[in-house]
Amino acid sequence: MRHLSWGRAVLIKCSDYKFDQSWSAHQRRFYFEVRKLMCCTRMSHRELSKRAEVSKYSVSRLLAGQYKFGPRESTLWQVYNFAASEIDSDLELLTWENLLELRLGIADKPGGKDIAARLTAAVPCPQCGASVPTEPAEPRASEEETWEAAVGVDVPVPLASGDRHINTDIAWPSRPLLWPPASDLAGYIATGELESSSRMIHHVGTDALPEEAANALIACRDLDLLDALAAIINYAGLREDREVLLILRPLLLHERHADAGALLNRALSSSEHR
Repeated sequence: MRHLSWGRAVLIKCSDYKFDQSWSAHQRRFYFEVRKLMCCTRMSHRELSKRAEVSKYSVSRLLAGQYKFGPRESTLWQVYNFAASEIDSDLELLTWENLLELRLGIADKPGGKDIAARLTAAVPCPQCGASVPTEPAEPRASEEETWEAAVGVDVPVPLASGDRHINTDIAWPSRPLLWPPASDLAGYIATGELESSSRMIHHVGTDALPEEAANALIACRDLDLLDALAAIINYAGLREDREVLLILRPLLLHERHADAGALLNRALSSSEHR
């Protein structure tokens, strides 16, 4: 969602952003603290992006809370490190270590699950006065429903019949897979484990290193996992321009011209809406 400050020098205000009802307590606290950091720089999207050396798209996704399993640590560090250098120390914002633990918590990784017990109590934003997020009043949607609503990307779903159905009689290539997890992905799709397959596709398309994303595309093509291939391309095409180019290079080296073309078209299409 494009914020009203795009194209104008309107300062970032965390009070302009809401909390999704499906978010966990970890997600609410994490994005609240990230928004406070960015708000307290007293900068616009454009200025913060330029001075912190992160893309405007990444700034927008952070503020909107669009990283389902948390942003990359490197992106978060660039924003945090710059903000910390600009913000008065007496504002007592969350430490880097605690912010990183919160990120691990929303990604459901070791080290982040018990962070809530160690954190100091959240306080309103000292810049815009945004209130501390409250717990959601309604039960959370299922992981599957939340994921599909958040990303809006079709993922492979096993059908009882039809061309998209992938059974266990997969024609495995004679050469080793460039992306070994593709064998696990094929198994999840074949057995209908949608949540597991969705997580893998989202991660490799959005957060994995460009080389791994390229290898995943090649492996999915080799295994004829065409729906997974299309979903990864959808995600990868939303990345920053340099990362898209780094994915395209190995695809072209391996002569995967059709997939390279699809990724390029996706990237060009998404850039028109940024």
